[in-house]
Formats: sequence, C-alpha cells, structure tokens
Amino acid sequence: MDLDKNILFGEYKCIRDEIMSFTQLRNTLTTFTITAVIAILAAALELGNPFISLCAYLILIPVHFRVIYYGYAAMKLAAYQIVYLEPLLPEVQWETLNAKIMPGLKRSQNPTYKISKEFRYHEFTFLSVGVSVVFYYMFFSQPDLVWSWYHLLLSIPLLIDLLIVLSTLHGRKTENIKAEYLELWKRLKKRNPHDPRQKQDG
Repeated sequence: MDLDKNILFGEYKCIRDEIMSFTQLRNTLTTFTITAVIAILAAALELGNPFISLCAYLILIPVHFRVIYYGYAAMKLAAYQIVYLEPLLPEVQWETLNAKIMPGLKRSQNPTYKISKEFRYHEFTFLSVGVSVVFYYMFFSQPDLVWSWYHLLLSIPLLIDLLIVLSTLHGRKTENIKAEYLELWKRLKKRNPHDPRQKQDG
C-alpha cells in the first residue's frame, strides 16, 4: 500500500513545527534566564548582600537542564525525519542534508563561527561564573563575613560552576545524540517489515 504524500507532508510539517517550538522555547528560556540573573545580581549589589546573588542558581540550574532536554528532544525528532520521512519525500531533505554538512562545519576555521558557537553553547556557563564572581567579590569585600561561619558556603558556587560546565560539555554533543537516535529509529524500522514505508525506502 502506497503512502499518501499529503499525509507524509502533514506529518513532516507537524514535526518541523515541534522542532521549531523547541528552538523557540530554548531561546525564550535563555533570554529570560539572562534577564533574571542580571536582575538578581543587581539586587544583591544594591542591597550589599552576597547571599542574594546565590538565588540566581534557583533559576539558572533548572532552566539549564531544561534547555539541554529541548536540544535532545529536537535531535530525536530530526532523526525520525531522516529515517522515516525524508527518504519518501525528495522535495524536503533539510535534516538529511544538514546531518551531512555538520562534520564540515565542526572543522570550520572561521573565527566568527567558532566564537558564536562557543558563546551559544556556554551561555549558562558564563552566567554561572558571573554569579560566582559577584558572590565572591561581595563576600570578601565584607570583613565581618570572611571569618564567620559563612565560609562553609564558599564551595557552593564552585561546585555549581563545575556542574554547569560538565553538563554543558555533555549537552553540546547533540550530533552524537542524533547519531544514537538514528540507529535506534533504523533498528525499530527493521523490526517492522510490514510498515508500508519499508517498501518505498530504497
């Protein structure tokens, strides 16, 4: 049984819309987080209380992991399109072609591209380090705090910075994640020999 191309195009469009919604959510959450963190740090400096700056982590950490999740979810959908839809739709090959050019882009020596890529991946790292800098600057600027029991809290910003850095380095491996999803979708497809898509996929 041949598959109706209108149905395939409809499914393709729905998935593309969902991928774009993930991208939009990531951008919105990142913008919100940057704004919120700056506002919290400004309040800490205004009030002269370094511990207010640590409240930024209450927003920074959960949003950071949510943004990583959205990236993985988008890769899962993109891999599905490559395996199940684009072989049947020669008119739309965005994900297939994008997967082919990514290795070349990774090797690109264009400094503007490399800087913008690093900044995009490490936005939350920069924010986390910024929170730490403000906290330590304010803390050690107040002699009455330096020798108090508060020194037990000094390791918290560093530990959070490390968590953000490690999760960022793992989360940026989206192309590796996409490759894993591709293999999973391909295996699933092979297990369903009666899927009508199998007959049309060369």
